[in-house]
Amino acid sequence: MAVKNFFFVAFLICLLITACKKNNSEANHTPPDPIKTAKGVANGTPFSKVIGSAGGELTSADGKLKLVVPAGSVSANTEFSIQNITNTLFQSEVRTAYRLLPEGTTFTKPVQLQFRYTDDDTLHTTEDLLTVAFQRTDGAWAVLPTSLNKAAKTLTTETTHFSDWTITGGLYLQSEDTQLGLGQKTIIQVVSVSRLGLGVDENVLAPASPPLLSEDRDKIESIDNWKIASGIGSIGVETGQLGKIQSEAEYGAPANMTENRRTMTITVDVKGYNLIKDPAAPGGVRRLNKMILFERITVLKEFFKATIGATTYNFTGQEAVALVTAGGLTVGGRNNDFNLVIVLSGAAAGTYNCNFDNGIQANSLTGSTQVYSTAYTKCLGAGAVFSGAPIEIKRVESAGGWVEGKFSGSLFNSLADPCAGPMPTIVTEIEFNIIRRN
Repeated sequence: MAVKNFFFVAFLICLLITACKKNNSEANHTPPDPIKTAKGVANGTPFSKVIGSAGGELTSADGKLKLVVPAGSVSANTEFSIQNITNTLFQSEVRTAYRLLPEGTTFTKPVQLQFRYTDDDTLHTTEDLLTVAFQRTDGAWAVLPTSLNKAAKTLTTETTHFSDWTITGGLYLQSEDTQLGLGQKTIIQVVSVSRLGLGVDENVLAPASPPLLSEDRDKIESIDNWKIASGIGSIGVETGQLGKIQSEAEYGAPANMTENRRTMTITVDVKGYNLIKDPAAPGGVRRLNKMILFERITVLKEFFKATIGATTYNFTGQEAVALVTAGGLTVGGRNNDFNLVIVLSGAAAGTYNCNFDNGIQANSLTGSTQVYSTAYTKCLGAGAVFSGAPIEIKRVESAGGWVEGKFSGSLFNSLADPCAGPMPTIVTEIEFNIIRRN
């Protein structure tokens, strides 16, 4: 009997040790931080309508979001508004988010939000993974149960409060940088719906970092097989992620390429994903077997290319420069044969009309046989004429970053006589992507 008791006690101790190890493992597992962003900035005029206790509908100006207020949601006439805002969840894309006003308002009955999705909403994910998210007061994006209707291409959810809203993927790829220079690298993560101690119907978007939360482990069978589906460069996962869950990879841009710009497509396989709540799906959950997620990364090399008439000038390396001074932005290209300077009064992305402050000057350095400009002075000094084509600046990053822009229009032949008739022009195409020096 004593022997039996000994083994029984030893068995209990083993069970306790195993349980403690499991609990400690769970306790030591730090869940991923949810994705938090700044609030979006209002864009344009809100679209408004007064809705009373009988209920009603309101559709956004672009027709992509319909708000359905059932009878009894409000007790008195209330002005409802849909305000387009910048989408801080997908900052690098032209994808609208919406602010429902009055913000912070709560309702006695849930109101329905019906989003109409397009191909732009599947840039990082697939149709089966689309869902609707709102931004919480702490900046995190929470996902609500969303009904997917593929035939109508709509996503429908219900809410009892107003906030900022957007279409997202319940599972998608997100790169730290979607534009890289030659030889640069970026981290690509799988973003997933994650249960971080929130309510039953509120889950947040967060990196699907291993180890997964215990309640999610049986819902994601594997994340692996990272590859460059189209393009060049390198892709790899860290040694610690060589198991079934490889939720993070590093893409490296090529050291050189023939094109000035090339888009690379990165993919990863996911099996057994079962985390999106959908009232319209069997059992209230979308059950997906195998899917391929993809992310697109554009690789740029430093270049300054100008085609003036039939002649193309390529400025490379130290021949091209981009500077920001107190007067604005200056972009220039100069080699042994030709010199071209773009001067702008501002130093931010935008469109600049040619005038006394903004313009282009180009000339040959061998006998000044060619001088071109976006402006000229009329005969006998009777005022100035400027090119009607604007100079477009796509981005101006901080020192060491990119300055990108283009011009497509005509330059005047500055050597011609303005009193001899209409000034001759020459068709000009300029495109540049230069590392800023200061």
